[in-house]
Amino acid sequence: SGHGGAMEEFKKVSRDIWIKEMQDAFRSAEARAKENNAPIYFVGYSLGALVGLDFLNSGAVQEVRCDKMVLLAPAISIRERSYLLKLLGLFPALVIPSLRPEDYRAHGGTPMAAYKALFQSVSSLEKEGLARANVPTLVLVDPEDELVSVEGIGKLMGQFRLDQWKMLEVTNAGSPLK
Repeated sequence: SGHGGAMEEFKKVSRDIWIKEMQDAFRSAEARAKENNAPIYFVGYSLGALVGLDFLNSGAVQEVRCDKMVLLAPAISIRERSYLLKLLGLFPALVIPSLRPEDYRAHGGTPMAAYKALFQSVSSLEKEGLARANVPTLVLVDPEDELVSVEGIGKLMGQFRLDQWKMLEVTNAGSPLK
């Protein structure tokens, strides 16, 4: 909810809403995988990667499985400076403008309600761990990402012994594309 939809919807999101939506998506994927005797591959970008991992590791549903994953700029470890946004948590409808080029944005900014849900998901992962996520995983992240911490992801990989994960730093520095 919120990404690509109306900004008013984005201002009302919560971790619970996102976990429920992820649960519905995984149940649909499980049904199709079972029907076709196929594996389940999870590809998540930024917040989607975080919510998918939060769902997989929350214990909300037993027997959730994922055979392989590709995580693009997963928002599972946030830069220290981003935690300053928690100070604005009393204003859930406040929209923080994005610093990214307009072509990369779903909206002109992110409401505090979405940041609150993001921080709750990160906190849940730190508490619950990532045991269910130790499957063959490729993590692609830009070291200059405005939100995601490459160092933090590396620490999580070590802390939770994610020995099946491989992280590659990628950058668009020098790209002729705007």
